[in-house]
Amino acid sequence: RHLPRYSLNVYQIFRVANFIRNHSNAQNVETRVVTALRFLVWDSLECEDQIKDRIVDDWCRSCDLARNIPHLKSFFLTPTKEQCSKPFRILGANELQLSYCQIITRSECEYKSVDNIIQSLEWCPTAISNLARIFAALNACSALLLEGPPGIGKTAIVKSAAEIIFGVQDAAGLAKRFERINLSSSTTLEQLRGTIIPSCKNNKRVFKWHDGTVVKALRAGKWILFDEINLAPAEVLQWITPLLRPVIPGENRKLEVHGEYVENKRNSQIFATMNPATFGGGRSRLAASVKSMFTVVRLEAYHKRELENIARGKA
Repeated sequence: RHLPRYSLNVYQIFRVANFIRNHSNAQNVETRVVTALRFLVWDSLECEDQIKDRIVDDWCRSCDLARNIPHLKSFFLTPTKEQCSKPFRILGANELQLSYCQIITRSECEYKSVDNIIQSLEWCPTAISNLARIFAALNACSALLLEGPPGIGKTAIVKSAAEIIFGVQDAAGLAKRFERINLSSSTTLEQLRGTIIPSCKNNKRVFKWHDGTVVKALRAGKWILFDEINLAPAEVLQWITPLLRPVIPGENRKLEVHGEYVENKRNSQIFATMNPATFGGGRSRLAASVKSMFTVVRLEAYHKRELENIARGKA
């Protein structure tokens, strides 16, 4: 009655449908619907936290679906101390479940590797919430945009998720599965897509195509993180846009490269980060047509107690 009305765009509908379809059947359909709405829609609402909380309260009172799910409101609350002390459960078939919201994703390594990484870290509520958003994006086959001020760990949480999913703890192992690409106003298509480079072979000049960083990462099946995406030139954003579109069952995202299409057959997960345009440095607002293809999460700064733990090396 007194709350603003919101409607889902077509990209959000695809993301929610993909999440429900891809998420483990260990959760019933009703819970998967709520989890998808929590992380893929509610997080993206551009309104004050008080209004978002009122939306949840109103929904819990009036929605038939909500009445069938016990402790529904806990999905929208900050992770508890217990959920931070024991954040994960390792299920069968290489499935990893967060205690917070019970969200599940697949791990690509052995149980011992994942457990060692989990035990080596102390998890604070903000980090657990951000990791849950990454798990949701993985299930939804959605590109994830992390937006927030500098120094709040946007890149770090993506790296931590990659370490857990792939079971790597060293820089060399992470480099095989994760590609961080720093974008700026001087980034060119040749750097990302590739270019023809002359060379000498058998005393003859030859011209050979060399893949750029994005194409190499796609062929290797790496996760790709576009850092500072709102600094990128328009032609770069236009070229990477096909990687951001929602996945339709039976189809792969693909990029045009040197007369051929390179498909994302290995389903490289796409992430991006950006600082608000108000921070300057040549930043501009990301075009709405590009931003709408992401699941957008606006991250807040860590709480004082969490920063104290980080300073002590505990988180």
